Amino acid sequence: MIGGQFVVNVVSPDRGPLRAVLFDMDGTLLDSERVDILAMSRLFRGDLGLEMDEEDVSSYRNRPSREVLEEIAPDRVEESLAAWLDYHEELVDQARLFPGILDVLHALSQANLALGVVTGQNRRELDATRRHLTIDELIEVWVSVDDAPFSKPHPAPVHVALDALGCPPGQAVFIGDSQVDME
Repeated sequence: MIGGQFVVNVVSPDRGPLRAVLFDMDGTLLDSERVDILAMSRLFRGDLGLEMDEEDVSSYRNRPSREVLEEIAPDRVEESLAAWLDYHEELVDQARLFPGILDVLHALSQANLALGVVTGQNRRELDATRRHLTIDELIEVWVSVDDAPFSKPHPAPVHVALDALGCPPGQAVFIGDSQVDME
């Protein structure tokens, strides 16, 4: 940061200049942990009758909802997914961008970098989150778990985003908050 402004100039000699920055959503751009835990707790305890403390519930964060439900309620996936998404939509207004994120997104955009989001949220969750966040003017591509044949940590969702941006992988970075994002 120079004089209160971000300066972005990254060049890899063998790959060229940085052209795109991709972000994970939950835990990276968005402080949504409490919303996730509340929605999952309502579903797990209330709808599915599972005895789980907050730590148990929290262990399912950063995983696609369908994947979690196929593991813990394989005979009730569709009905449970619908309830989970209803709870998420009711609670999403409690999630907030982390402090300073909006400034970072503006600075990266002003540096002529393409911005994208690659999330483990499904399309319905992502659409509800996007309506709440109102940062669409800064993000050029949004990739949900439903938009790729495999979810993170598989690289498919990142490649979907890069293809949409017309950016080769060597000219992009991915920023996330979990082991899944790193992989």
